[in-house]
Amino acid sequence: MNKDKYEYFTIAENDSDKRIDSVIRRFLPLMPLKNIFKSIRSGDIRVNNLKVKQNHKLKIGDTIAIYKPYLQQKKTDTKNVVKEIDKDRVIYENRDILIYNKPRGVLVHGEKNSLDFQIRNYLKDKVEESLSFSPGPLHRLDRNTQGLIAFSVSLNGAREFTNLLKNGGIRKFYIAVVDGIHSKKEVWKDSISRNEMENKSYVTSEGKISETIFKPIFSKDNYTIALLEIKTGRTHQIRVQCSAHNKPLTGDIKYNKNTKYKKYYLSAISLSFVKKSDIIDINNISMPFSKISDSLISNLFTSLEIKNIDMLIQKELERV
Repeated sequence: MNKDKYEYFTIAENDSDKRIDSVIRRFLPLMPLKNIFKSIRSGDIRVNNLKVKQNHKLKIGDTIAIYKPYLQQKKTDTKNVVKEIDKDRVIYENRDILIYNKPRGVLVHGEKNSLDFQIRNYLKDKVEESLSFSPGPLHRLDRNTQGLIAFSVSLNGAREFTNLLKNGGIRKFYIAVVDGIHSKKEVWKDSISRNEMENKSYVTSEGKISETIFKPIFSKDNYTIALLEIKTGRTHQIRVQCSAHNKPLTGDIKYNKNTKYKKYYLSAISLSFVKKSDIIDINNISMPFSKISDSLISNLFTSLEIKNIDMLIQKELERV
């Protein structure tokens, strides 16, 4: 074995107790699976300088040797500099999760300067190097929805947060401005279908079950501030359900043909951890409404009313 032909990587916590083929598949996603198997068998990929089987389980401190030509796909274009995040928008951070106050208009996934890339760039010197794990978003937040979104910092954080979501351990609350004067709490259970060609969702007789709780907070001049809790996470869920139940978001031209505004307000205002977990040491993370209001809010409500709405929202969230 000519050691100069290999690049060496040390296994840390986020890669421990995983199969070697699984780790390499994540580390080299463009490499065909059959080639990964062949490289492990031939010794082009080794553990502690020894040939191993493809189902070999890795341990903390193991050293993986990878034949250098296989690493060409890992080279990045240094001309593309990832935009830095606004550190003041980091609301909570520990060794397992990070919660960020996403601005409106920012994509979570996809583009080079999506929030996903920005957060990974922010954490690159804080997270121990891993072959198979990368920090990433733990739930959905659409481009034009602002507010709280959680990112994994560790594999344990990703697994535990996902488990909490699946088992009702996290409650997600949003604030929206809708047309009309409303005073009654409502629970909506609808089937939602998605038309990808139109980039639009519909309430139909067939589709994925979607549940939202609608709670009016404050009304004025045919507009209502509402607190909404989603039990599921469908694309455009709040927007399409509000429209279907005759409470369309003000300014939502896709789902509200009668609006005179061209921008809607929808903010993920609170994450409530109702089941104990070792990944977070507080029960609730919320954003004050007065700090996340925008031009639409300022046009519809006075500064005194915004302060009053803030207090009403916080009182409602305290009951959770």
